[in-house]
Amino acid sequence: MQTAVDNVWVSTVVSGSGKISLHSADPGTTGANEIAYTGYSRQVITFSSNTGTVTFTISGSGAATYWGAWTSGGTFLDGGPLPSGGPTFPGSSPYALTVGPPAAVSAN
Repeated sequence: MQTAVDNVWVSTVVSGSGKISLHSADPGTTGANEIAYTGYSRQVITFSSNTGTVTFTISGSGAATYWGAWTSGGTFLDGGPLPSGGPTFPGSSPYALTVGPPAAVSAN
């Protein structure tokens, strides 16, 4: 089952139509726990050489510990924990996240 989700995620996000989100806890299979801090919005991912970077600029206070991938139509595809426990806002803003093949996510 995970392979099917990964294939959908890669084809959707690589096509340039996907978005990346941040979550305060495990998004599960539905995209639950998406943060709602001031200044936050899902970011469109654009890939170059099999990786892409999105930058979140958040002025509200809080933390993110997971990421999520969505279609442009708002269907949740996949997610996982952020490296090093994720950022705390607003101190970590702007926060850049590099996305590669599924589950290959790193924070900058």
